[in-house]
Amino acid sequence: MAARKSAPPSVSRRVLLGVALAFAFTTVLAQFELSWAENTVFDLLSGHGGWWEGLLTFVQPAGTMFGVGFAALLVAIFNRDYALRMGLSGSVAWVAALVAKAVVGRPRPDVLLGIDPSVELDTAGYPSGHTATVVALVVALWPELYRGERLVAAGLAVLVALGRMELGVHLPLDVLGGGLLGALIALSVQALLAGSRS
Repeated sequence: MAARKSAPPSVSRRVLLGVALAFAFTTVLAQFELSWAENTVFDLLSGHGGWWEGLLTFVQPAGTMFGVGFAALLVAIFNRDYALRMGLSGSVAWVAALVAKAVVGRPRPDVLLGIDPSVELDTAGYPSGHTATVVALVVALWPELYRGERLVAAGLAVLVALGRMELGVHLPLDVLGGGLLGALIALSVQALLAGSRS
């Protein structure tokens, strides 16, 4: 990762609107009963156990406030502006996901499917806070990364999202909604910071 000194790149209003509409649409879908398609995808992507579950469990902290602090601190060594953007994006995404959970109130897979999750959680399922947070971090840092680094960052986000399903605590729509929320928050922060410097 290079230490670039450029101002935050601007964000297209169309991109912001598109991500916002996609998140809104996903949120509406989360209000309905669990669909056959979502149930099938969940069955395909969860319950594998073994080393796979171990790997996915290992990367889960990347989608928490611990991950936000660690990533922002690490990036601050190279570029304080990007560290600020990551810290804001990750923190706001985590809080926004908690608010959205309270508003939407979609049950988790243990309630909807009667499964025994690896972790017992008492909050609602939609959207996935871990996924929202890690995607916000990745999107916030994306302009700073080179191609190989982007592959690693995107791979980490995908592993965290898959881990939420593998552990039996989120359904595919929860993870999709979390990813869209995280992207929306990070792009909004980027747009605000870019606007404040123009």
